[in-house]
Amino acid sequence: SEVAAAAAGQQQHVAAPLVSGGGVCDSSGQEPHYVDSSLLQLAPQAPRRAGSTNAAEAQLPRLLATLQSSRVNVSYSLSVEIKSVVPSFGRNEGFVAFLLEYNVELWNASVALSLSCASVDGSHRSQVKMYGGETGADYKTYMVWKCDWPVEERHKECHTVHLEEGSSRTLRASVRACQTPKLLKKSYNMAACVSPVWETPDQPGKSGILKLPQWLEWNFMHGFEHFLVYTLSSADKRVQQILKLFVDRRLVTQVLLTDANVQRPGYETQGWMGNDCLYRMKHRARWLMPFIDRDEYLRFNVSSAAAVGAGGGTSSNGVTHVGTNGGGGSHGGSFPHAAASVLAAQGLCEAGAKTCGAAGLEAMLSQTPHSLSFGRFTFAYPGDSVRAFDIESNLREKHLAHLCPKYIVQPSLVHVLFIHWPTSWVQGTQSLWVPHAMLAGYHYRTAAINSKSVIDDTLRAEAGQLGAAFERRFGRAWPAFAKALQAQGRAPAELFALDASAATSDWEAAKLDSERALSIRFAAFVQRVNGLTVPTLMDPPMIGSAAISAVEASVAASTWEAAKEDSERALSIRFGAFVRRVNGLTAPTRMDPPTGGSD
Repeated sequence: SEVAAAAAGQQQHVAAPLVSGGGVCDSSGQEPHYVDSSLLQLAPQAPRRAGSTNAAEAQLPRLLATLQSSRVNVSYSLSVEIKSVVPSFGRNEGFVAFLLEYNVELWNASVALSLSCASVDGSHRSQVKMYGGETGADYKTYMVWKCDWPVEERHKECHTVHLEEGSSRTLRASVRACQTPKLLKKSYNMAACVSPVWETPDQPGKSGILKLPQWLEWNFMHGFEHFLVYTLSSADKRVQQILKLFVDRRLVTQVLLTDANVQRPGYETQGWMGNDCLYRMKHRARWLMPFIDRDEYLRFNVSSAAAVGAGGGTSSNGVTHVGTNGGGGSHGGSFPHAAASVLAAQGLCEAGAKTCGAAGLEAMLSQTPHSLSFGRFTFAYPGDSVRAFDIESNLREKHLAHLCPKYIVQPSLVHVLFIHWPTSWVQGTQSLWVPHAMLAGYHYRTAAINSKSVIDDTLRAEAGQLGAAFERRFGRAWPAFAKALQAQGRAPAELFALDASAATSDWEAAKLDSERALSIRFAAFVQRVNGLTVPTLMDPPMIGSAAISAVEASVAASTWEAAKEDSERALSIRFGAFVRRVNGLTAPTRMDPPTGGSD
């Protein structure tokens, strides 16, 4: 707390008891311990540089904020962990958003409170609004407390916020929300959130280090104007080498996550970053891509809603061929324009559209989808990922993967996000679920495709354009660049000798396991949206609506074994150090199984 206080400068410190819902003493009858609320702060770039003891912060260029979660008391009986606090300002609106992991007990306790935000001098005070539990959306993972904040303070880097309870205005916590707003432009047509990369050095096709530079360049080619990159303090040094040329052009801004706050790979951490990114890009991005991974590419086809296979043929070996433009339409060009075209083709609107063929706000909202959702095709990654871009692979599965969809979102119309659908949105809006003939994700995630495969040259046709753009930016062709990246990496044996690095390399595996488990739980919903042939406005899976019917039971039954394998893999990630230890034994050894906190 002394380090945090020094970094914060002159700041009021409010110590609050860390208590459970049962009272002021823990189960042992001891007095509660105290936490200094000054720990909850997001350090801006400039104030921390001069005397910072954090080497990672000092070295990161274009650092927007540092995420540091903290536990604070918001009432006599409720202690919460706030993951991050984000200031957000538009031309006529300002607010501060508090991000918390969702559970129904916390939601019910929160809405029962009367909380307000106040400035230090008391000149501003506003009621806390809560989002995330008010809809019937299934699989909620985050919730947000939001309070209005004076728009006149939009140029400040830090905002000290007092959380007060009740009509007596009892001060419960004092927090600071900081970032460096001058690093971001006032507006972007389309932006992307980028989570930390993973590394699998013995499997180049899965290497996040190799995927990151080509993915950034390809998306920039298609109209993405900015990337908000989340970086771990222990990130591979090659990540900054890759980002440098994008940073120099102000195409990338970074947010630092301290490793102590990233304890679990997969959905939990990814959800935190996606929602943090949502609020940092509110008022700035018209469209946001919050959860698309580096092995996933968008393919728009806005000029035709024909089936993807139209115009293709079948070879003598039974492999179907798809035309290079995915069915006769245009798949290249600007993604912001393509997204607007998808809406316009359905007589729908973008958020903030000046005219929409509708009269009144209510009518406008009913014609404004908050997101575009789509299914994904599974592709094999290239046979040699050092010599070829991911998009040069043209072998994919025939049908959409039986996985939950992904989406792009209009930040002004949503409050809270899950990885596969928004869970809180502006009343009156819905998601537009788009058939794969118009929009699909191309997911380069496997080494092998089953016999019912399809040759799809849609994105492969852009490999030459990508190669030329890549060479202009990096000064050399992809094979030479990729080979140099590999040469700088650690050997597999060295990497896996470190538990933390091994966990990082399993980041993607953990997410895939979670995806497969979700696809079983929401089998009926996935079947429905994958089978759409026309764009359809509807809500995400709602609580109680995802029951599997008798007809659909076979889908779940067919993945029973896969679910068990997923559980095993998840365990092997959690107990990676223990597994490596016992697998490496050379003599019978007496020892206990894994114990709490030992792994």
